[in-house]
Amino acid sequence: MDFDPRNLDLIVLSHIHLDHSADVNSLIESATDGGKRHHVALFAPRSAFEGEDKVILPYLRRRLAYEAFFEEGIILEYMSIKVKAVMRHRHHNTETYALLFNGKLLYVTCALFEDRMLDVYPKHVKVMIINTTLYDKKVHIEHLSVEDAVKLIKEVKPQKAIITHFGYDFLKSHKPEEVAKHITSLTGIETLAAYDGMEVYF
Repeated sequence: MDFDPRNLDLIVLSHIHLDHSADVNSLIESATDGGKRHHVALFAPRSAFEGEDKVILPYLRRRLAYEAFFEEGIILEYMSIKVKAVMRHRHHNTETYALLFNGKLLYVTCALFEDRMLDVYPKHVKVMIINTTLYDKKVHIEHLSVEDAVKLIKEVKPQKAIITHFGYDFLKSHKPEEVAKHITSLTGIETLAAYDGMEVYF
């Protein structure tokens, strides 16, 4: 993948857990070309910027052209990009949201499945990306399973679905590509498994 971070206009951080936020400071550093450029915005939960668990380094925060915090139902906008925080989710006491990009791409964050998702999530989006960490549901782990992904896809009816963020146990016993094919057969919606370097256009 030919990727130059200096071409980024907006960075979106779903939540502060290390497997999602570990590279955010390096990304800001690279996107701003070491502080030479000040065109990049960051959308993230307030907890990423403030409090004892904040993950954005203060000196890098000063290099941002714009920053904004997610709140359920609020639409944030920068340049031609609109991001709506569709729903705040439960995920091991961490603030995180399902996000809708330009009314077309729905990003389903790491979360505990709730029936409310079926009512709140927008229908018939172009692309739906689902963090599907578990193959089988585990009560004590607040992550979505394949069963949850199937429920969401059937209800939302996106043009295309992508499953991602596979856990170790998932990968140890299943091939994501085969799981995606199985989900396609169950839902009638084309479902793909994410891979390193994947690019999504919408």
